[in-house]
Amino acid sequence: MAQETIVDEQTGIEYPLKEERKPDMISAGISIGYSILVLIFLLWLLFDVWYKDYKFIAILGYAPKESLMSPFFRLLAFTFIGGCLGGTVASIRGIIFWHCENRAFGARFIYKHLSLPWIGGALALFIFALVRSGIGILGGEFTSDMALMRQTLSSFAIGGLSGYGSRQVYKWFDSQVNRMFQVALRPKGRKIPDLTGMTRQEAESLLQNAGLKIGKTTRRKAGSGETAGTVVEQSPKAGKPAEACKEVDITITA
Repeated sequence: MAQETIVDEQTGIEYPLKEERKPDMISAGISIGYSILVLIFLLWLLFDVWYKDYKFIAILGYAPKESLMSPFFRLLAFTFIGGCLGGTVASIRGIIFWHCENRAFGARFIYKHLSLPWIGGALALFIFALVRSGIGILGGEFTSDMALMRQTLSSFAIGGLSGYGSRQVYKWFDSQVNRMFQVALRPKGRKIPDLTGMTRQEAESLLQNAGLKIGKTTRRKAGSGETAGTVVEQSPKAGKPAEACKEVDITITA
């Protein structure tokens, strides 16, 4: 009998559905408790920066300096906090999906949930630096309180979105690196690979090497001699030039 699988809503990766055991439930409890504590801390930190109290800086043993009062520092702070909040919300959403709704939380996921808020904050700062350096959404001078408010909210929003959609941000970073350093994603002459028999994750990885991505995914019941959770059909077919398309539609057995 084929093992039941489930697709992670956030990443699109397919995992075998395994019933939770005691270590898994303990890990889920630790993860949700940690995420809630981080959420409370970040909300306090947000108001601490908003009201310019900087109590957290004082707790660390540093006296507030003039540089901390500058609009640029506050933008950095709001961007980082927004990224951390986005990562925390994504973490809580993942725990609800896997543990509360599907009872399939794995103990290995605890590492992801412990690190996700801070990865979100770091990614937000990287995005902030890239946007400030060229894209221009956050460019301009602070000519009024309203302009500063727009800059602040824009920074916070970019931070939150960067943290919440960290997987998409990774891909965006890859595209920026390839563009900046002129890395060819799809060398001429490369063919569309044969995905038959691969899992969705394996197919996605192989397509990325060819500068392609998975398009529409169709699922159907596995037939005789077919393995559940693998690709049985693709469009366009294997062997066609990779330059001719950007996405490959696949059919996966369930």
